[in-house]
Amino acid sequence: MDIHAWIGDAMARHASDIHLRVGEAPMVRIDGHMRPLSPQVLDHAGFLAWLESLSDAPWPINFAPPLDHDGAFTLPELGRFRFNLMWHHQGLGMVLRPIATTVPTLEGLQCPEALSDWAGQARGLVLITGPTGSGKSSTLAAMVNHINLHQARHVISLEDPIEFVHTSCKSLVTQREIMRDTLSFASGLRAALREDPDVLVVGELRDTESIRLALTAAETGHLVISTLHTNSAASSITRLIDVFEPNEKAWVQNQLSESLLGIASQMLCARATGPGRVAAFEVLRATPAIGQMIRDHKINQIAHALQTGARWGMYSLEQDLRRLVAAGLIQAQQAQHPLSIRPSLV
Repeated sequence: MDIHAWIGDAMARHASDIHLRVGEAPMVRIDGHMRPLSPQVLDHAGFLAWLESLSDAPWPINFAPPLDHDGAFTLPELGRFRFNLMWHHQGLGMVLRPIATTVPTLEGLQCPEALSDWAGQARGLVLITGPTGSGKSSTLAAMVNHINLHQARHVISLEDPIEFVHTSCKSLVTQREIMRDTLSFASGLRAALREDPDVLVVGELRDTESIRLALTAAETGHLVISTLHTNSAASSITRLIDVFEPNEKAWVQNQLSESLLGIASQMLCARATGPGRVAAFEVLRATPAIGQMIRDHKINQIAHALQTGARWGMYSLEQDLRRLVAAGLIQAQQAQHPLSIRPSLV
């Protein structure tokens, strides 16, 4: 049993995820589909010995159950990986996700022009949304990279875990990992406001306190960029509002209407020809009309605003899917049932 060889084989096959589970043969996800990697079953002793051989990895205190542990590590000659280590009914298990060694660019990911526009703003809130595995981390890293290459600013990022490692160029980039460098997104955000930031990058807005701090930071002169696990611009706004108690909802709506720059919701589709994925986006720009809809809690009107907002650079996910079909990049059936497509890392 050579786990390094398995991972090397998975990398050669461009797997987006590698599944290692005691009592099971290893499997990988390639272009959104689960496939066997080897017929050999992973045994507990061998897997534990491999884990313990990686002395520099950020392991938990011990490997005893109950166990759910996230992190990232580098394997020599194979690359850097994000991982989740857990116990399941047969023993230890791990899911590995390769992280590209080169920091992505907005141009390379073919991101909407709106993202580079928002990256140049001095203040406001930008949200990158989509389901798990839709490439949000790559897009977030590309925005940081764009700022780093073109602007002289102080960027503080809070990540769980750190994936892409940025080298300061024109900007000073400070990367902090949750549970290693700071206790939580909320505590890291609170501290960051005393660390002379220009840009705050929050890996995910998970709770009421972190959302409150992010909105306050955006309103008080910082550019805040973050992600949400939502499928559309409208559902992202609803999620941010609904986590608060009823007596605070009016405050949140007002803050959002004044600080939001825009929302890019994304998903990944299989290419019509050849391997790989192509990203489809929904882009909402915070025009005065959108701000009024948020203040008045008329979120149901946003879908129509997206459909008719081409003059402001807005479009719906369905419109972008139709564009990709017309360009021959994806097949027509993917545009007909977009939410049924299983995404994978871009």
